[in-house]
Amino acid sequence: MMLLQGDVDSGYHNSRDAYSDLRAPKWFVTLHGSRHAPPFEVPRGPEGAVVEATTIAFWDHALRGDPTGPARIAAARSDHEPAGRPRRVTGRRSTCGKMAA
Repeated sequence: MMLLQGDVDSGYHNSRDAYSDLRAPKWFVTLHGSRHAPPFEVPRGPEGAVVEATTIAFWDHALRGDPTGPARIAAARSDHEPAGRPRRVTGRRSTCGKMAA
């Protein structure tokens, strides 16, 4: 399961709260400064690139068994992370139990 949620979206707390109840493998990606729709509107918001990259990496890992998926999710998040912000993306791989990001 992967949750992507803007921290300015009024429903952000719902995703954040639900994350702890999910079983691994799981990832949570915070889109800093984003509301609900901008990554999917035309034109896309600035967070559209991280949504696209993390979604493709997630599905490659989940459906194709691509072992690089978790690292690609972390890399896409790093590209989006504003300077000086604490890391807010978490993830676990059920096979090893280590943080993916």
